[in-house]
Amino acid sequence: MKTKSLPTKRQALAYLKEWGILEDVSNARDSRGYVAFWAGKACGWSLDPKPSHYRPGIILVSLDTGELSEGRGGSYGAGCERFEKLAA
Repeated sequence: MKTKSLPTKRQALAYLKEWGILEDVSNARDSRGYVAFWAGKACGWSLDPKPSHYRPGIILVSLDTGELSEGRGGSYGAGCERFEKLAA
């Protein structure tokens, strides 16, 4: 894993607000999708992320549940093979 501390749903919502994807984060209970983090920084958002579109070590934060997943297997060029849930 590339990050020192794991990202949070709060950080993911801040990213959505920063990029104008979600204007009111205080009413974000209907938020959907995943925010991707690399090296501790938010770097993208997707409704349905595909492992091959991300490099191994990427961390995804579910906006629905706050669960974290990490991209595993594969390579930098081909993308990761799967996402595995991380323990809280």
